[in-house]
Amino acid sequence: MTTSYIRVRNKTYRVVDGVRYREIDGYIRSEVVEELKSLRSTMQSVMTGGQSYTIGSRSLTRIDPNALQNREKYLLNLLSQFDNDCGDVRTQFAVPTEY
Repeated sequence: MTTSYIRVRNKTYRVVDGVRYREIDGYIRSEVVEELKSLRSTMQSVMTGGQSYTIGSRSLTRIDPNALQNREKYLLNLLSQFDNDCGDVRTQFAVPTEY
């Protein structure tokens, strides 16, 4: 797997094995979606199980709800930037003809 980065018209792209992915703040869209799913799962387990939850092999007992909410807002903002990105501006040129 080869990874490189290119910059086109003030936008950064991560190229992985020849496939170009738009990158914002170091994330590509699929990474944002996965992190958002993980964060929401963590928030759900905290809400249903008090302040004790497990991530992988780690067991955590205290949280900062404001930090979790701020992270969720940040990820949702990134996701909206990916979804609202129309891509590069393309111009079509036409040569008028007389009828």
